[in-house]
Amino acid sequence: MDEYKLRVEDTGGKPIDKDEFEADTLRREPWYQCGSGDKLSQFAVCPACDNPIQLVGLYQLPDNIKNPFGKHAMAGIRGIAPLDTEVRDNFPYFKPRQHQKTDRKARFDGVPRKIIGLLIEQFDRLVYILEEQTQVVLLPPTRN
Repeated sequence: MDEYKLRVEDTGGKPIDKDEFEADTLRREPWYQCGSGDKLSQFAVCPACDNPIQLVGLYQLPDNIKNPFGKHAMAGIRGIAPLDTEVRDNFPYFKPRQHQKTDRKARFDGVPRKIIGLLIEQFDRLVYILEEQTQVVLLPPTRN
């Protein structure tokens, strides 16, 4: 993943870049926390699934890697975001796998709920955009 956001409430992602990340976070907690071996690790939020991610290669790129990237954390990160394993496991870039037709999502929240909420709250705007883009006028049903 090549984007991050700082808070779950944020709506858009930013490209992972050392200078921009430092400017956004001022190199402070909760985005900078001690990781394994007292090494300073950088954390953010996945813009697609609102789960915590660790930024890899921000200061020192691993071998055979050209750009820094974000990987999903295996636990919630204090001050960043709690871990929602169901959303993370259904995220297409987290351990990609074949899906079975019988697989069903157990609950409806997170990003899908936000999208539906925006569609409901901004319905007039959605109709306007559809009419402008398609040049088709959407009329309400007539009553007899």
